[in-house]
Amino acid sequence: EVMLSTHGMPVVGKQAIKETVETYADFYSFVKDQTLRAMLLGRAPQDLGKFLKLPKHFSDAEFLCETYGPLETFAEPIYHQARGFFDNDAANIFKLTREDEAKNLIKAMGGPDKVVQLSDQANKDGDQIWALKLINYLYVTDPTNQLYRNKKAQLLYQMGMVLESQNARSWCLTQAYALTGKIQLPRLILPDAIANNMTPTMLLSQYKVRTDPEKAGTT
Repeated sequence: EVMLSTHGMPVVGKQAIKETVETYADFYSFVKDQTLRAMLLGRAPQDLGKFLKLPKHFSDAEFLCETYGPLETFAEPIYHQARGFFDNDAANIFKLTREDEAKNLIKAMGGPDKVVQLSDQANKDGDQIWALKLINYLYVTDPTNQLYRNKKAQLLYQMGMVLESQNARSWCLTQAYALTGKIQLPRLILPDAIANNMTPTMLLSQYKVRTDPEKAGTT
């Protein structure tokens, strides 16, 4: 008679519940099938998000709105689950580090100042994704540069404020605040409040993945 949902409003009435559940199931099947179709067409993982086009009866369904995650992020995990990391393009077997790739691209585009200009222009043209990608090349090569941090933060904040997805919005805004020093994000070292409440076994298991092997040697 009543269906309660973790991420949505309650649905009342057997027929309404039946239609809701069937639409959910059809939607998940659609996303999976269209992802596999894209793979058969030779699309790379990063192409899949823009490949998915929802039929009207899905896009009009309020309970399928993107409050949890953006639709364009759904396909790539399906790809990797089905095929692994390799997209059948031999050029992608070997990968540059993010820093090396960024340095090469910055040089090819005419240097850091030119990349900043290109990012600003892309933002003015309404292409925030490309603007963010460009400024992120600079940030990767020099993460302490406050100009790059501010510009990345500005774009993340700008995008986060209009995102329907709670998850994507939270990532964007949290990182924007961290880049501008409004908050701190702990990375390698566990906060005392967490470490002090761990069992010795749990604490050791956490710290073994934080060990520098070049310093540890055979210890």
